[in-house]
Amino acid sequence: MNGEPDEQQLEKVAYWSVLRAAARLTADTAILDLDPHDEPVSLALARRAQYLCAVQPSAYPFHWWRDWARDQGISSILHLNASAEVLPFRDHSFDVITCRFPTFRHTQLPGVLTEAKRLLRPGGRVLFGGLILPEEPRQASFIAALAQLWNPPIFGERTTYSLTEWAKLFSEAGLRYQMLTRWQHPLVTGRGLRFQRSVQGQSSEYQKHLQETWARGEQLDEMIDTASPDLVTAFSIQHYPLRAVLRPCALFGGWVR
Repeated sequence: MNGEPDEQQLEKVAYWSVLRAAARLTADTAILDLDPHDEPVSLALARRAQYLCAVQPSAYPFHWWRDWARDQGISSILHLNASAEVLPFRDHSFDVITCRFPTFRHTQLPGVLTEAKRLLRPGGRVLFGGLILPEEPRQASFIAALAQLWNPPIFGERTTYSLTEWAKLFSEAGLRYQMLTRWQHPLVTGRGLRFQRSVQGQSSEYQKHLQETWARGEQLDEMIDTASPDLVTAFSIQHYPLRAVLRPCALFGGWVR
């Protein structure tokens, strides 16, 4: 994208309108973004706030993200490589703390949510969301296996949570919990990925990530091709012209009790 983010494109992001409304952004809003990998949404949030602090684990590069923000003319973004469980900020530093796909970047969500509560200002909101496990065991196993193949753990073992488990995580962190919206996030595998993603213009680290993802395509394709009829129905699996799975996701809100 060049210039202003395309608002029509943002409206196609399943959770964007709900996230924007729940965040209640103003020119004085301070945002902590724990998943700036979701670039268009992060940039749109930064444009609507006083500033946005983007945090990634120390092993994840930031330089390509800085370039994108600079190209968009956004200077209100701070960048920090650190563990989201122990952040170098004073208590009550942020109005909004968001992470759209936390299990892709952070493996110790109980600690992340506890730290988020410490950093939240009075009246602030924690807005987390992403992949959820169905309650039915076979469906849950299928979605969890796909998640491990599609985004293998980079920073340690990852756990994917059901709605019941998400509610428990918020409660144990001392946060009031509300599910704000649900959507289905498409996973397009193997052959389909080549048509959807290009390595041109990407950093060498991200090119390597994409190449490794392509290499796992055969395993994903086999899982999808051998899925039982009930799984095909539950996740709207298609095999042609591209292999695709619709995975269940949700956006959650948390407030200090």
